[in-house]
Amino acid sequence: MATETVPDLPCAHPAVRDLAFLLTSPSPWHCGDELPAWRLLGEDGPARLSRLARDPAPLLAWLADGDGKRLLIRQ
Repeated sequence: MATETVPDLPCAHPAVRDLAFLLTSPSPWHCGDELPAWRLLGEDGPARLSRLARDPAPLLAWLADGDGKRLLIRQ
């Protein structure tokens, strides 16, 4: 399992914290093709998560707009 340094992303709101955890945590299983956190986040990922941490309304609206809470359900 890859262990790399990921940005420090303190997020008080549970939905933002869950998203940050999802994007920055190592895979819970070894599959041989792990994606590094920086690739999942992208160059502006830490800044985008910081904006959501200050104002989670866009993320909450996106989650509320879907048929379910699982990302795979969204179209």
